[in-house]
Amino acid sequence: MTVHDYIRVIRLNRARARLADGYGVTETAYACGFNSTSYFIRVFTRSTGMTPAKYRAAAAQRSTKGGYAPENQQKSRKS
Repeated sequence: MTVHDYIRVIRLNRARARLADGYGVTETAYACGFNSTSYFIRVFTRSTGMTPAKYRAAAAQRSTKGGYAPENQQKSRKS
């Protein structure tokens, strides 16, 4: 993996997190260091198999369906 590839992976991971948090595509692209929204969409789609907008919608849908969040689950132990 080249340095350029590594930086792109870091930027895409950050973009996935921002999109899952509900940030817009253009705002996410620039916040993650992409200078062109169209390039960001092309790279993101190639990496994930879906457009950033579809990824954001899918993440929002998962969160409204009450997806598993282990930090919100209480552990019960019998002593």
